[in-house]
Amino acid sequence: MLVFMTTRTLSGLFLPMLFKMRFSLRPDGKILIHDGRARIRAQDTLQIDAEVTSVQFHPMMEHIFLSSDSRGRVCLRDTRMAFGPSSSRTKEGVVHSYHTYICRRSSSSLARLETSSVVFNSDGSQLCATNLHHHPIIYNLNDPYPVAVCSAPNLPDGTPVPVNERTYQNMCTMKHGSFGGPGLNTDSLYAAGSDDFRAYIWALPPSHELTERRRVMSYRDWTAEEHTGVTGK
Repeated sequence: MLVFMTTRTLSGLFLPMLFKMRFSLRPDGKILIHDGRARIRAQDTLQIDAEVTSVQFHPMMEHIFLSSDSRGRVCLRDTRMAFGPSSSRTKEGVVHSYHTYICRRSSSSLARLETSSVVFNSDGSQLCATNLHHHPIIYNLNDPYPVAVCSAPNLPDGTPVPVNERTYQNMCTMKHGSFGGPGLNTDSLYAAGSDDFRAYIWALPPSHELTERRRVMSYRDWTAEEHTGVTGK
């Protein structure tokens, strides 16, 4: 058994399955990295300007990890750039960022989501960000833009959720989700908890199909749909 001693509050502890490195988080924006092979305190610290809400090592690439913070930033980082001597640190280790801004048709301004947790699928080809006041969002690893939003307007049989019945919502707690599948080599499902005390499971099409079905439009075309009855459909 290995025990890490600390006298400060920790907001998270993340233990990868394949590697000896461990992460712990502090509410003041510190990410601490520990080496399970060394019986000493944290080997190094990365300080960012917001509370880190979640981190996870990539399941296949030893030096790559994912982070989210209270300012809505979801970033892919490299430990070789984030930790170590100051001369080797670059951009807080960020090698890729994911877009987390949303906008209403009634407003021209953007708002950034507050991401409570992030998670990779089993081979690290996709990730999902769980967000307060919004739905889980799926990204492909090397694509900064979402390929899917896990909403729940319908029941499992395809019929619309009745008006007086609750559906997926994430308004009041820090929630987490997980990829999985029925013993297959690829993760075809994503599961998450909801404020209505239910677990929701979404069946995910292959990543290339999600990318092909993604719709990109100009702001003018998007706002015009509000006047043609497309909104909400």
